[in-house]
Amino acid sequence: MNLFINLKSGSNLILSPFRHASLKAIREPSLVMIMKKLTFQMINKVESINVWMNGEEITCLKCDSNKIIRKGTRKSENLGQVQRYQCKDCKYRFSIYGNLWDRGRYNNQIIKYGDNKKFVFLLTPKERINGLEFPQKVTEELAYFCGFMAGDGSIGYRADKKEYWIKCVGNPKDEVEYYDSLIKSLVKQLFNIDIEPKLYDKNKDYGFSLVSKSLVRYLTDFIELPLGKKYDDLTIPKIIRKDKEFIRSFISGLADTDFHLAIKKRDYPVIIGVSKSKSFINEIKDFLERDGFKAYAYERRQFDKRTNKIYITYSIEISGRENLKNGLMKLDLGIQKISKNLIC
Repeated sequence: MNLFINLKSGSNLILSPFRHASLKAIREPSLVMIMKKLTFQMINKVESINVWMNGEEITCLKCDSNKIIRKGTRKSENLGQVQRYQCKDCKYRFSIYGNLWDRGRYNNQIIKYGDNKKFVFLLTPKERINGLEFPQKVTEELAYFCGFMAGDGSIGYRADKKEYWIKCVGNPKDEVEYYDSLIKSLVKQLFNIDIEPKLYDKNKDYGFSLVSKSLVRYLTDFIELPLGKKYDDLTIPKIIRKDKEFIRSFISGLADTDFHLAIKKRDYPVIIGVSKSKSFINEIKDFLERDGFKAYAYERRQFDKRTNKIYITYSIEISGRENLKNGLMKLDLGIQKISKNLIC
């Protein structure tokens, strides 16, 4: 029995040390290692050849050398024919995706900000297949989304998996319609991404999650939303603070996730917002006061019997019917929570 090892150069290497060996013997770890070692040595001795795809020469993505070796291929439903290569000069390994080749090897999203500053995002193959796009300028819709992220969103990076992720979840009791209609269409409008909200964490939360390095970089580098534990650095982004209407849209997005309406004695309405960040609550309070509202911020201490711990949060209150009407008019508060519970 001869073993044929097909080299990428087109020739065959014939090995016959196992002529009288059974299939069981061939599977022995030591023999398999010998075969792999011999194959690797023979492939590396093969002279590199120029590789072409659709009439264009493929070169190393790192050093631009044309001395490359094809290491293997696989098929992907989204990416098409995926071919793996290794550069002979710098030993860099890379892949070429058939479905993306006609669109160009590189696809940068460039966002200009100010006179001299610009941000460049190199989209991954999966992001390109999904059609990821970024708004070229700040709008009220983008500011609203950032406020929504400040409330229900979290952005992180898993070092062990080298994975950049975004997760946004709310209460399934009163936010299913909010995510299914408003947030789903807003994400599509802003980033050209289709999301499918669903239940998370044993049906305790409802929302969506995304894995996207470029989108995480856009939200953290360009918008300057916090990465990781958000409450330590949570603030209204500088790029949004430059316009009063953007700040109002930001607070509107925040209110639709972290604010609620309470009716106290004698039908007295109070809009209440809660956060773990004292500085963030004070920042919201300062803007509302400059915008003509009467707001009050304070610290709350609550004892949780389940954990036997005292938790500290910070609240802001906007009290009275006049403030409520101004909030609904100026800030467009209550798209999904406040207006449904409004008692006039």
